[in-house]
Amino acid sequence: MNKVFLLCFFMSSSMAAYAQIYTCKDASGRTITSDRIMPECANREVQEHGKSGVLKRSIAAPLTAEEKRQRQLAEEKKQAELAAIQSQKKNDRALLARFSTEDDIALARNRSLEVIQVPITRGKSLVDSLTKERKQVQTEVDAYLVRKAKIPTTLQYRLDQAEHNLQLEIKSLKENEAEIEVINAKYDQMLKRFRELISASSSR
Repeated sequence: MNKVFLLCFFMSSSMAAYAQIYTCKDASGRTITSDRIMPECANREVQEHGKSGVLKRSIAAPLTAEEKRQRQLAEEKKQAELAAIQSQKKNDRALLARFSTEDDIALARNRSLEVIQVPITRGKSLVDSLTKERKQVQTEVDAYLVRKAKIPTTLQYRLDQAEHNLQLEIKSLKENEAEIEVINAKYDQMLKRFRELISASSSR
């Protein structure tokens, strides 16, 4: 009993001599104690005790490279989500400032469609004209083919150029016609969000 008492006395005296005590478990599971953080504890959780032996705090082990990468990814995702929320709020304010009613949205849609309809109408007319021009040149070429005569270089050039111009205009026309779908999709989304905002405002 005396030996146990003396051991406890010296341990208490030893801990009281330090402002704090640090402990950790090494790779083999052995508990290491010191008045400062030991090199053996560099990559491990460390517990800091006060001079009375009461646990003051736990110091987490340093993150591994993979843990750091995952934390960075999580932080980037969080920041992206916050940025998206702020952007949506900004867009919502702009939407409500621009349109007061659904009719306003319909009017804006029609104006946008009228703008794109101008080059579409012009493009269709030009495609018809270029188609006729190409057909005329092709007729001249066919006349040489029937006679099995050599097609003049200038005539072949005119045919190639007519085909080239026609294909360019057809491509441009298709792009403008596709823009109609883009415009309608944009205003459909605006209308949907507008209704959501108005509904949310009415339910408050």
